[in-house]
Amino acid sequence: MMNYMSKQRCLQEPPGSSTERPVLLCLPHAGGNATFFRSWHTVLADAVDVVALEIAGHGARRNEQLPRTLGEALDSVWNVVVGYCDRRHVLFGHSLGALYAFEIAHRLSRRGCPPELLLVSGRNAPGFRAEVPDCHRLPDTEFIDRLVSYGGIPAEIAKDPALMKLFLPALRADMRITERYTRGDQSPLRCPITIFYGEKDPLVSRAGVEAWCREASQRCEIITLPGGHFGPPDERLRRVRQVVLSHFPAAVNGGPCWSPRPFP
Repeated sequence: MMNYMSKQRCLQEPPGSSTERPVLLCLPHAGGNATFFRSWHTVLADAVDVVALEIAGHGARRNEQLPRTLGEALDSVWNVVVGYCDRRHVLFGHSLGALYAFEIAHRLSRRGCPPELLLVSGRNAPGFRAEVPDCHRLPDTEFIDRLVSYGGIPAEIAKDPALMKLFLPALRADMRITERYTRGDQSPLRCPITIFYGEKDPLVSRAGVEAWCREASQRCEIITLPGGHFGPPDERLRRVRQVVLSHFPAAVNGGPCWSPRPFP
């Protein structure tokens, strides 16, 4: 097993941020990285500090080895996550990030510091498969075409061989993790869950979305968004803000929130 625990480089909170302010820990989709949440710290500044977690092998950590399993991916950010156990915290994950957030919520619960909310997006419940066939073993051309059809890769990038050579290893590794995932024998989480899903998302079903409610022993809310797997992102962010503000009506010691940058 790879040892990420001793040398994690992730994304840090702003200097001077109050430990009384709640924090939103964000996990991206397959092939994504912390820049996916670049605008969130501004939009959510009146409610929470935003911390975008960077999985090893992605974004600012692209020179590190890619995780081979979901457990290795979680290990690569775990030291950063537990650093927020003394603060009120919420987890958000999109697509593969929803699985990461779900599993981190269970890890935190076992440690005695469960999240106050779990927000998941673009993913069937952990016990459900995606609504499309697996693709991580497809030849490159077919693999890319499949991801383009989900809206995960802009067509202009998909047509650039140099860029795709750069992105393909992380995309394929992440799709392997999500397609090989098996839910463990966990009890329902003791925190509310809010699920966001696109009404035209080919990767999810209404039954798969509703099954998330079996993962919560408290309130479960389903929010339907227009569009497919990735869009429209502004509407998703607007609805996330509504949910966060309803839970944290007023930010404590407001001020400028964190802006993404890696540890040196």
